Amino acid sequence: MLRELKPLSCTFPFGEVQLHLRYDMNALLELENAGLDYVDIFAEKISRETIFRFFYSGLVEKAGKLRAAEIFKAAGALKVWEKCIEAVLLALPEPDPLLIPNTKQHENNGIDYAALRCFVCDIMRKPEDFFWSSTLRELFLRWEKFAVFKGYIKPPERMELYDTEGMD
Repeated sequence: MLRELKPLSCTFPFGEVQLHLRYDMNALLELENAGLDYVDIFAEKISRETIFRFFYSGLVEKAGKLRAAEIFKAAGALKVWEKCIEAVLLALPEPDPLLIPNTKQHENNGIDYAALRCFVCDIMRKPEDFFWSSTLRELFLRWEKFAVFKGYIKPPERMELYDTEGMD
């Protein structure tokens, strides 16, 4: 419940100012309009322009957005890149360790905003601004709780794995 009251964001210390990076649906759509996908931040080699676009779209404070170029130049691309990766990972749902990953590459691995919006706004009856100001992690967790409560899916069963090596 506290997570809903305090949205998750990554702090970016810049001098005496604390900026916050948060990749909600607005930020992801802004990146998509710029021709970027959220997985682009994890590339081995990345351009300074791509890092700057991620940094700018994730900044929460308006004062930070006004000074984004100045902050980016002063902090350095490497530090900004690390913070962007940290913030994007914070916004993504955690993969289930019990699921076996599909090795086939899908042609379209982007986000289907229309279907996601339908789940959240039409089925769960949440307002539009709730959808656009939430991260993928928050939307996924909220949908999972809602679907279990309504009986659409069964509660996930968790298996405890223990390391028994060396035990007699």
